[in-house]
Amino acid sequence: MKHFARKRKSPYHHLFGLWARVPTFVLDGDREVVMRHAAFINVLMKLARQVWLGEPATEPVEALQPYRKELIEGGYRHVRIGDDICRIYSEHSGHGRELLFLHTAGADSRQFYHLLNDSFLAANWHMTAFDMPGHGKSFLPPGSDYRTYRLTMARYVDTILAFMAHAGLERPVALGCSMAGAICLELARSHPHRFAGVIACEAADRIPGRLNEWLRHPRIDSAEFAPQWIDGLMSPSTPLQRRSEIQWQYSQAGAGIFFGDVAFYSGEFRIEKGDVFQTELCPVYMLTGEFDYSCTPEMSRATSARIPGAKYREMSGLGHFPMSEMPEDFLDYLKPILDGLRMRP
Repeated sequence: MKHFARKRKSPYHHLFGLWARVPTFVLDGDREVVMRHAAFINVLMKLARQVWLGEPATEPVEALQPYRKELIEGGYRHVRIGDDICRIYSEHSGHGRELLFLHTAGADSRQFYHLLNDSFLAANWHMTAFDMPGHGKSFLPPGSDYRTYRLTMARYVDTILAFMAHAGLERPVALGCSMAGAICLELARSHPHRFAGVIACEAADRIPGRLNEWLRHPRIDSAEFAPQWIDGLMSPSTPLQRRSEIQWQYSQAGAGIFFGDVAFYSGEFRIEKGDVFQTELCPVYMLTGEFDYSCTPEMSRATSARIPGAKYREMSGLGHFPMSEMPEDFLDYLKPILDGLRMRP
């Protein structure tokens, strides 16, 4: 009955949260059928909750402003990563200190659309976001087989540093979420002199239990399943319009790309107990949403406590994609950190 409580708590707010993090929750029957019909089941559970609590079935939709000039500009860069030349798509806006956005697994830089268009940030920061190879508008290296794609720690770090060099980004603040939050911790550990600070969102020293074979099952449509799998990672307060934007983006990931990212995020990646961080050179900030059952606030808090000088805050009412779910609320947590970092030499 916790799922139907008026005040929701993670992980009871969603079917996949119950399944992943509540040991007493049992899902009987043919699980393949559940995965194939996840969209229907999620809608059914939402309708049941609305009926049970008398919640409204619809909510207002934000109207776009016609002829609005946006701040974002973008284009392609041909970046050498190891032995490969990759066509990398990137976007940027604003002026000032360098701020580099890194997207989540299976997604792309569209996640930072609202931040890139924020006039306050643009007045103080030159913001840049790019799509990892094989994500969004960026192509995999020539000759690559997307079916065998697997992200590795070394390749991830090399890609970020190569892009920075090509784009002329000197000691940016790096802000990443989920797998990119994890790699922010590694960047701070292994390359503290290259960054003015890192803001690791939804990150911990390791993230067990997130590799999902259904993402590449031959009888499961990943374009239908992936958005439903990540639906529960969002806050239940996420407006329907924002939720739909995130789900639409995840429905467009290339086949095998999301799985290959999660294989890194929930497999190879880890920060060891003896790892040394120079937080006086590269400050480490960690932010995690209250409703993230993948990387829970408890996991992030424990990791932060093991990094001398790191600072952690739990983001009330937010989930795994704070910059996309409720960017205005996320900025309440982000702006004070950026103000402090902007004042550093």
